[in-house]
Amino acid sequence: VDDIVVCDAIHPLRFVHELSSGGLKPYLMIRGRLEALLTRALYHDLVALAVPQRGDPEQLGPEQLGVWSAGQFFPLAA
Repeated sequence: VDDIVVCDAIHPLRFVHELSSGGLKPYLMIRGRLEALLTRALYHDLVALAVPQRGDPEQLGPEQLGVWSAGQFFPLAA
């Protein structure tokens, strides 16, 4: 559909556990309820860019692996 979006608060990136393989599938919100399933190659690129990030500094939550985009952190798993 030729939409180009930046992964941000309006266009969040989320990862869904795939039951059949046990892996993760990345989805990016495009508009309304339309989400794009990212390609496997792009998923591998995201994993290569992933960094550890501690949860809420006040609560010192567990460290999560994820990616930063537009000032937002998107964890690879919930």
